[in-house]
Amino acid sequence: MRSKSDIRPAGGGPRQIFLYSIIIILAARMSFSLSTRDFVISGGIIPLAVFLLMIDTFPFVPVLLFSAAGVLLTRMLDGFLAGEAAGTLFASRFPEFIFYLVYGALLYLYYHFMKERLTRGVFFIPLLLPDYLANLTELSLRSVNIAAPATQGSILTAAVIRTLLIWILATRLDPLSFTLLRREHIQRYERLLLLTSSLQSEELWMSKNAAQIEGAMNDTYKLYTAMKERNADPALTKSALRLATSVHEIKKEYLLVTRGLSEIVESDEREDGMFLWDIFQVLSDTFSRKLEVESRRLILSVSINENLYVRKHYEVLSIFRNLIMNATEASDTPETRIEIADAPAPAGFVALSVTDHGKGIPAESLEEIFSPGFSTKINYKTGEISRGLGLSLVRDIAVNALRGGVSAGSGPSGTVFTVTMDRGELEETNEILPD
Repeated sequence: MRSKSDIRPAGGGPRQIFLYSIIIILAARMSFSLSTRDFVISGGIIPLAVFLLMIDTFPFVPVLLFSAAGVLLTRMLDGFLAGEAAGTLFASRFPEFIFYLVYGALLYLYYHFMKERLTRGVFFIPLLLPDYLANLTELSLRSVNIAAPATQGSILTAAVIRTLLIWILATRLDPLSFTLLRREHIQRYERLLLLTSSLQSEELWMSKNAAQIEGAMNDTYKLYTAMKERNADPALTKSALRLATSVHEIKKEYLLVTRGLSEIVESDEREDGMFLWDIFQVLSDTFSRKLEVESRRLILSVSINENLYVRKHYEVLSIFRNLIMNATEASDTPETRIEIADAPAPAGFVALSVTDHGKGIPAESLEEIFSPGFSTKINYKTGEISRGLGLSLVRDIAVNALRGGVSAGSGPSGTVFTVTMDRGELEETNEILPD
């Protein structure tokens, strides 16, 4: 099974919720009746449980409610088409609706408290309990003698069969899921992603500074030439030549390093892209582990309507890694809450806001925070001051790599960064896939 970090999706989009609900409603059509009157054993809860166990961003609560209501309506339609009296259509099917709600609540509680301990095979037996208790609730509402041996046997049989199917599907399908999200590879993949992202950010910054080094070399050489032509002090003229030569050597070494970084980040081993949800999952997992060492906690809530497949995922990782890092470093509380959500954007662009609830940024500093070298972060134990390149990198990547921009607003309740990105620069495909 896959572990889940503290990323807290605010729920899937309407399309995802509808798709999952339809699958569960259709699965509920595969059912059989036991000897107990009106008691139908359906397969609807099987995909519900499998989706929860396997999909990190599964919008469980809305899907549970929509699918339970959908099963109730389809059962009532079946009765109506069979000629059942209208007065009994709802009453005779309502207990099954309650079954779904009880099972879903128990399943969610079990998964919520046990998610970090779930491994193959371990979750099978505990999953019997939600099924068994939900069936007991349904039969009680039907005024059935739940203590009768035949009834108990039917309930246990149904629970064992459905839970066994859930276990088979979850354990067999898991190896076929995205490799990057499997537990045995996720931490190694995260480190590689973030390292490459960091290197690419540094390469972008160094490439930008290469032009300044070139300019400095030209200026110093012009200074030497001018001093020589004007018969300036020989010692000063010689110093100007040494300075021009040193800058030239620095330029050569600098370009070698920049070229090496470019080869690394543009290597053939780079992944083609990532889904936005996966990017935020990686960031949440990474920062959660980092803060856990410091006895702190990150709660990252993500609410986006489109799970875009991002071609320039290293650039997007760099942007949001810097913004999340700034928020966690500025926080002086044990728990850091950050919300990432859709923001208004012009046609052809995607905008996401990053909101923290820290102490905010002084108004007089807002205009300077994207300037290279500007920083308010000081380590009072060592006297070390941050180099102040994080937000400057964010702006450069957003503007130059993603053809967008970044803005900031701050107040007593926290800071909001809004990142705008050209959709064409982001997307690999126009198709929006669930999860």
